[in-house]
Amino acid sequence: MSSPLFDQNPAIYKDLPLEPGEDYAFLRHQGLEMLQQLSGRIWTDYNVHDPGITMLEALCYALTDLTNRANQSVPDLLAPDPRQPEAAVSSTFTPPHEAFSNHPVTLADYKALLLDNFRTQLKNVWIEPLEHATPQEQPGQYQVEVVLSKPPMDVLALGQNNRLEAAAQLREAVLADDIRDFLNLHRNLGESFTKVVILKPRQVSISGTIEIEKGFAQEEILAEILWLIDFYLDPYVSPQHLQDQRAAGQRVEDIYAGPLLKSYLLQETAFRARHQQVHLASILKRLLKLPGVRGTSGLMLRLDQGPATGVVLLEADEFPVLDARVSLADLVVNYQGMGLDFDRQRVFRLFKERERLADNRLRSRLPEEQLHFAPPLGDYLNLSHYESIQTAFPAIYGLGEEGPPSNSSLLAQAQALQLKGYLLLFEQIMANFCAQVDHAKDLLSADSQRTTYFSQPLHTVPRWDLLLGDVPASSHEILHDATSYQRRREQQSPTTADTRYQRTLRRSLREQPDEFLERRNAFLVHLLARFGYSISPYQPLLSQARAINQYAIRTREQLLRYLSAATYHRGAARFEVTLPGLAEAHETSGLEFFLYLLTGVEYVELKIARQLTLAQLEARVHLSARGTGPEPAAQLLVQGDVPDFAAFLRLMQQARTTAPTRLTPTSVHLALGGKTVALSLRRKLPRVARVGVVQWVQRYFQNLDEQLERFYLLDHVLLRPADDTDAPATGKPEPGFFQYQATLVLPSFTRRFSLKTEAKDHRSTYSYREYFQHLVQQNAPAHLLVNVLWLSYEELRAWETLYLEFRAALQRHNSAARVQPQQQLTAFLRRHLAAHTY
Repeated sequence: MSSPLFDQNPAIYKDLPLEPGEDYAFLRHQGLEMLQQLSGRIWTDYNVHDPGITMLEALCYALTDLTNRANQSVPDLLAPDPRQPEAAVSSTFTPPHEAFSNHPVTLADYKALLLDNFRTQLKNVWIEPLEHATPQEQPGQYQVEVVLSKPPMDVLALGQNNRLEAAAQLREAVLADDIRDFLNLHRNLGESFTKVVILKPRQVSISGTIEIEKGFAQEEILAEILWLIDFYLDPYVSPQHLQDQRAAGQRVEDIYAGPLLKSYLLQETAFRARHQQVHLASILKRLLKLPGVRGTSGLMLRLDQGPATGVVLLEADEFPVLDARVSLADLVVNYQGMGLDFDRQRVFRLFKERERLADNRLRSRLPEEQLHFAPPLGDYLNLSHYESIQTAFPAIYGLGEEGPPSNSSLLAQAQALQLKGYLLLFEQIMANFCAQVDHAKDLLSADSQRTTYFSQPLHTVPRWDLLLGDVPASSHEILHDATSYQRRREQQSPTTADTRYQRTLRRSLREQPDEFLERRNAFLVHLLARFGYSISPYQPLLSQARAINQYAIRTREQLLRYLSAATYHRGAARFEVTLPGLAEAHETSGLEFFLYLLTGVEYVELKIARQLTLAQLEARVHLSARGTGPEPAAQLLVQGDVPDFAAFLRLMQQARTTAPTRLTPTSVHLALGGKTVALSLRRKLPRVARVGVVQWVQRYFQNLDEQLERFYLLDHVLLRPADDTDAPATGKPEPGFFQYQATLVLPSFTRRFSLKTEAKDHRSTYSYREYFQHLVQQNAPAHLLVNVLWLSYEELRAWETLYLEFRAALQRHNSAARVQPQQQLTAFLRRHLAAHTY
């Protein structure tokens, strides 16, 4: 039983509201009404002694049990079997902190991410768009201003010791580089963080008279006043517990909106703007709201103990901090116009205690239970276990293990067996229902499945093998010679072995292949819809309905498996991903990974990880026309007038529809354009038939075509020159070239991207290129313009060479080595984009 009332008060209630399927009395009443309608005057005895009523009551009881199983909590339904840990399936249910979080989008998101990861070093952060002071500073670049959590030493002491001051400046420079690198590691496409400013503290003090109310200790009031002013000048960010936010009425989706934090929870509403001007009026407004403060007089501000003023102005790289000691020397406390003495050292200690508590709260990492909701852990209930209803019948019915009473007539024994067979129909349906409920975890999993219908044999039915075993009893044995039958049973295999009944059960209840594909697709569509996704996978190379459905299932399952990471990093310029079959993780952008999940076309980083660069693929085909020996990696030898790999790819396209002129055990000869070309296997296949060679070559062409499919996404931000000296001498790009743009480069020559399909109305055609470009437009970040270039093999080969050189320079962090490929890539893109080759 599962209901809120029962969960709160686990007791038995006679008036507990039940669902119809759990209400035995309701089911029995409905059953009797149905019997009366069906039997009319033939059946008039509906008392409990009637055998038909006994069966009705047993089935109603079984239905309440089945309903109760289906109504178990979701965690219990999905709990894995602890006895079979290797059979556990992955769940598509996502915890709230993963479901509602997203890669940083706003500047407040980046602020939260930075404070979370540099919590022991930073007190506050402000991120603003970089002002366009130079041609290299374009929209999409940001400046970061940070306040250190604690200065390395007293500011005055640093000024008196040049060596200490130099060491502190070095540490600040290293920290600034770390912050910039961290933010660029988590940047979005089209954006970059170029400047980090460590703000310098300026001492601000306050002087004047404070009038306090009766009943408040002057030391406590002064400490609270100093803390209030200090918090206003240099505000701490206030991290919160999960429980605090829930108590404040925050919705779960609002609590986790923004980047996934690992130390504490931060809300954008808790962030305060940076002060470059300090107004006394703003401080007075806050002081007069403080309990215990009756009024003030003569309050003034001082900057570095300078002249008294009502407004303090700061430079762009400065932030205000309260000089508590000087302020204590200049403040006067009155009560009803009379001056009060106070212990300045005690006030300073109380103030520092408040400061230390806030600092520790910002530095400390919250435990897991205060950051995330506890995952709902279910109990495995073994819901597939079915207990036969025949064990609940009175013994006189002869359905139990003992069978009919020994003094039963032959007719009674035959009728008992007939009743058992009749009940087996209902029992099989109910047992299969239990199996289906127990496999709900499989139906809702993204793992590959082989069936969506589940069944189980009726081994809990007493003496089930009399009718369903491999050694069925004859009527003579059942009625006259039970001992002979028992002796034959004992000579056979155990009754729970794989019997003919079980094989028939699996075969008769197994879905047809097309039915399974349809149902599995329906489940996957439902699972994706829970996350707001509806996709229609398209593969133009497939024509059979079954193959198309299988492709759709693979695509949807793969998207579901990686949906959490893919949706979180949708706009990310780079993130780390690990895929099956690869020993190491690699980096890619969120858009590239999402396009790969939707189409199966691999991005270039994945090709590199699989050692499938264009140069490596070329090495696998030896062209004799080059006049050199074959490479060790060569798998196919091409003899004939094929001068380069691009010509070989054109030959490959023609060979798909050209019959061979000659076959040998290891080669295929083709006549193309009046010339003969021989394709030979590098190694002779053992016992290969001539038709096997043709199939091998065709399969090789298909695999090579799939290996050539790839795409490259280059963020134009990476091509921006560091300064004017790095810009090309001629043909300088327009400023907009580096602003919120990226270019997607694809092959125009592979088979999938070359096909055009005629629409059903025969009036138009569409291609996979259009489909792919539609996916790009649909899934690219809204702020980003994505250009799409379709290149021939020669162009793509030149592009990949430049791209790999540029990639190597980026990985080495070698800015000098990056300049030349950066300029060459820029020139390549401008040339092809201007020519409208996309």
